[in-house]
Amino acid sequence: MCGNLHWFQDSLRSFSEFSDIRDLYLLGQSDVTFNKLVSSCICRWGNLQIVHCPEISLDVDALAHLSRMPVLTQLSFKQIVVSPDCHSALFFSDLLRLVLLQSPSLGPISHLLSWIRLPVIEDLIAEFHNCPSRQDLASFFAGIQTSNTGHTMINLSLNHDIVRSEVPTLLLADIQPCMAFSNLHHICLSLKWNVCLTDSDVLEMAAAWPDLK
Repeated sequence: MCGNLHWFQDSLRSFSEFSDIRDLYLLGQSDVTFNKLVSSCICRWGNLQIVHCPEISLDVDALAHLSRMPVLTQLSFKQIVVSPDCHSALFFSDLLRLVLLQSPSLGPISHLLSWIRLPVIEDLIAEFHNCPSRQDLASFFAGIQTSNTGHTMINLSLNHDIVRSEVPTLLLADIQPCMAFSNLHHICLSLKWNVCLTDSDVLEMAAAWPDLK
């Protein structure tokens, strides 16, 4: 998203009239007004297959609309805080790849996962700023279970970029809920925690993830 933002807004408004847009790629910084404009435009398009807008926060209405797209397979956006008034779960029936970016912490990501259903997801990638606590990690894994992703997920990646002075120590018990996801080929938990895993723990992990690369 280069150049004058107002020019880009005008261009996007003109594109909003085209109903057959399949792939949407928007890169660059945005403001609140532009976030709303993108969400509004998305609600007009009914054939989206790929939505990649890592710097843009999509609102609840846009997510609800995208959940009704039978051909949507890839979705990347800047993390939103889901309204507590949203009680009905959203089903992304064919979504294979979900990327959640720039969340302030792991908590909003866990909350979003508890609200949506991802029956065939293969790649789940989340990036957030603050170092999670042990309870944050447990809530995240619980959110994955609720979203019904565990049995199809192949790649799981968690990354955070702000290190605090005191960090937890990763134990086998912290990742045991994740060991139920037996189809994992790749797992990256970039939590910047201390790690304390024994040889026996590693063998148990290997048994839980036989296809891990």
